[in-house]
Amino acid sequence: LNAMNRIKESAESLRRAVALDPDSANAHLNLAVILSRQGRKKEAHKAYVRAVELRPDWSMALYGLARSFIALED
Repeated sequence: LNAMNRIKESAESLRRAVALDPDSANAHLNLAVILSRQGRKKEAHKAYVRAVELRPDWSMALYGLARSFIALED
């Protein structure tokens, strides 16, 4: 869905994925990316934080979290 620029549907699907498996770092990270693309900085930040909590050694999640801190300052 994301690749087809169906961002709203992507976000809805990923929210369901997070609800079904709240311990999925992958779902949280993907949700964070989509929320970032929607300009929903605070929500994206929370999703990045959760992804890092679940997988603190995951460089993609750490990178996203760092970028979200910068985005929050804009």
